[in-house]
Amino acid sequence: MSRHEHRRQVRHVTQGGSVYERAVHEMNDVLYDAYGQDWDHLRIERLSGVIEQMKRRVERADAEDRPARVIALLLLQAPRAARAQDAMDKRHGHGYHHRSKRLYELIDFNDTFVDAVLSLGREHRRDFVQTTYTLMQDVCRRARTHMFTYEQFEAIAHGLSREIAVYLGAHAEGFEVHMTSRVADGLGVDMQIRQPATGRYINIDCKTTSAYGHRVSTLEYEGRVSERAATLALSKGYIRIANGRGDERVLVVLFRVTHEIIGEIRNFEFVGTRILAQKLDEMIAAYGEVGDGFYRYVED
Repeated sequence: MSRHEHRRQVRHVTQGGSVYERAVHEMNDVLYDAYGQDWDHLRIERLSGVIEQMKRRVERADAEDRPARVIALLLLQAPRAARAQDAMDKRHGHGYHHRSKRLYELIDFNDTFVDAVLSLGREHRRDFVQTTYTLMQDVCRRARTHMFTYEQFEAIAHGLSREIAVYLGAHAEGFEVHMTSRVADGLGVDMQIRQPATGRYINIDCKTTSAYGHRVSTLEYEGRVSERAATLALSKGYIRIANGRGDERVLVVLFRVTHEIIGEIRNFEFVGTRILAQKLDEMIAAYGEVGDGFYRYVED
C-alpha cells in the first residue's frame, strides 16, 4: 500500500469509525510513519521511539481526536507493560537498573490507562476493559511477545478503577480535581483535591482495603505513626503521612477506598457519590492546606 493510499484509509476510518477503530488506525498510522512499508513487522525493541511519537500526537490532539490517540498509545505500550508485569510477578533476578526500567514501563502504562478511561464518555467506558484487552492481544501477537493474562489485566483495571472513580466522583460533587505528574506519583500522590468554598486542598493516595491495612501496619512497625494513630487510621479509613525528603517532602492522605463504605464501582464510577463527598469534606477539614502547594505536582 502506498503512503497516499494508507493516509486515505486512515482519514476514512478516523472520520466515521468507533473510538476503538480510530485508535487502531491511529496506531497503524504512527507505525507507518516510523517504518514505512515495514510498519506491520512490529518488534518490541522498536516500540520506544514509536511510543514517544504517539505521545507527541496526543499532546497535539484536539478534543475530538484525543480519546482515540490515547487508546492508541495504550495499545503501543501493552507489549512492554506485559513484559514488565511478567518480570515483576516472577521476580526475575535482574539488576536494579533493569527492574527500575520495567517498573517505569508499568507506571507509564498505568498512567495512560487512567488517561484513556477519563478521556472517554460513559457509554464507551462500559466495554473498555474487554475491548482494549482484545486489541492488546493483537498488538502483542504482532510484536511476537506474550500478553497479560486476563487475570493480570483485570487486576490492573480493578486497582486503577478506585483512583478513577474517586476522580470522577469528586469532580461530580463539585470539587476541583487534578491528576498529578509521574514525579508526584513517585511520592505517593495520585491526585490533588480542592474544596472551592474554602480553597483548602489535600494530596490523596488511593488504596485498596488490603493495601491500606498493610501500609498502616508498616508505618506503625517503622515507628512513623503511633499505635493509637494506626488504630484510628484503620477505623476512619484515612491518615496523613509525610513522603519524600527535603524540598521533595510532601504531605499525603492515604485514603482507603472500599465499596463496603464508599459504595459500589461500576464501569469506573461510584454508583452514588454522596458518601465519597462526605469523606472528602471530612479529610479536608482535618488535613486541608491552603497555599501554592496546590497544583505543584499537577501535570502541565
